[in-house]
Amino acid sequence: MIVVMVVPITLYELEHYRSRREKLINEIVRQEVEEPRAFSQTNPQALENFVESSLITLAAVRQAPETLPSVLDHMRENEIRPLSHQIWKRQQEQIPDFTLGNLISVSLTKTRYVVIPVILGYVVLMGPSQLTEYGLLTGLGAIVLQSALIALGLNLAKLVHTPGRGWGVTMFIATNAVITLAIAVFTTAMFGPIPDYLPLQAALGAFQVLLTLTLFTSVFNLTRKTHKAVEEDLLRLSPDLGTSELKRAQKSRENRELAQLLHSQVQNVFLAKSVQVKRQMSSEELTNEARTALFETSLTELENYIRSLLSDDAAHEVPISARVAEVVNSWAPILDISVEPESWAQIEELSAHAEVLVGVLNEGISNAVRHGLANKVVITVSRQTNEVLVTIDDDGVGPRDGAAGLGTYLFMSIPNSTWELSEASSLGGARLALTLDS
Repeated sequence: MIVVMVVPITLYELEHYRSRREKLINEIVRQEVEEPRAFSQTNPQALENFVESSLITLAAVRQAPETLPSVLDHMRENEIRPLSHQIWKRQQEQIPDFTLGNLISVSLTKTRYVVIPVILGYVVLMGPSQLTEYGLLTGLGAIVLQSALIALGLNLAKLVHTPGRGWGVTMFIATNAVITLAIAVFTTAMFGPIPDYLPLQAALGAFQVLLTLTLFTSVFNLTRKTHKAVEEDLLRLSPDLGTSELKRAQKSRENRELAQLLHSQVQNVFLAKSVQVKRQMSSEELTNEARTALFETSLTELENYIRSLLSDDAAHEVPISARVAEVVNSWAPILDISVEPESWAQIEELSAHAEVLVGVLNEGISNAVRHGLANKVVITVSRQTNEVLVTIDDDGVGPRDGAAGLGTYLFMSIPNSTWELSEASSLGGARLALTLDS
């Protein structure tokens, strides 16, 4: 019971240190990077590979222009989205998950048993009944024997490789079962059965105690080791951040930016262009010459956009209002979209949050179209004391239940912010509301 109570307390402290470490890294990265780089200069190889393959695919479309919408949909569903998820997943795997469930999983999978605490806990919990039933000397002998069997069993279990969670859980249960069986057999053989206890009753009691002790002592030990590692990181990071830590933090930021670019911008450009071409193709008044011109113009625009991803022109040099207008204009051909007139003055003051704002707008509008089936979107930016509120209202079907997607995790990763998706839209659909500290 004591161990079970201590673990959540220690995990709380561990989360506190983890948060301090991340804030420290992010602050020093922000201060130490001398020249903010355009996104196109980060993750160059991954981005170059994507640009090259996309241009090849679009070039092939020129041989059969009518396939452009289906090719765009295929690229969006089978290339852009999976790639963004893959990058994000790889990035998340580098971030420790300091939750009780994660630590239990690691403890089971890696068979990280802690021998001495288990033996001490077993002696405290099972020793009194052994001494009472066997007598002092015999009881002491039984306790020593059982402790030796526990030590032998746990040390042998540490030598066994468990390739996955399933094997880890199986090994965990099997280890405790084998130790319990050995305790029952050898104790009975050397000292006889425990008086007033059925053999099965004594074995189940020992199994339950061992199961609890092996699990929570290993979790507790893993927590302490992780806690110590974070403490060492804090000491190493402050006051100066080492070169390796700086590079790792920069790479972490670049991975998040690349995932967001693919998921919230490139994917949406393909989506908007696909819908636009489909709508224009469905017009009965479209002549063959106009159809050919439509395909050629659309392909050229897409190729120029993809090439621009590798441009040396830094996005941060473009005024924030121009970037927001670009987002709005990119959706205008397929959506009734507008920004509240009084919001432009607030947008001008958000240059420090430019990347966040553009990412939120792209993701929010995309979700309104793809998931909410919206035809109209209204964007509002307002200031409330020391906070900035960004809302995206749509006239779609409203929020849908389902598993969290990459967009959700992108919103959650925005520092110093809160967000909510609700049915409070002024247009009758969904409202995405993001609050940023100004």
